[in-house]
Amino acid sequence: MRILGIDFGDARIGVAVSDIMGWTAQGVKTIKNRPWEKLSPAILEILNEYSPEKIVLGLPKNMDGTEGFRAEATYAFAENLK
Repeated sequence: MRILGIDFGDARIGVAVSDIMGWTAQGVKTIKNRPWEKLSPAILEILNEYSPEKIVLGLPKNMDGTEGFRAEATYAFAENLK
């Protein structure tokens, strides 16, 4: 089972993919963050190349465990990804 990991940042989006067994992951690409219309082709290319069964998206939290503005942006990205 291949898993795709995404680290959504302000400037860049880090993408990693697991091995076929889902045990280890390696970074595969860093994508410049831009509006969804320009970003989606790069995401689709990665999805087509690796055909993951799951996607894991990192959720940034503040030091006290609360969710801030970065979490809100990540939720918006997740909705687009769905």
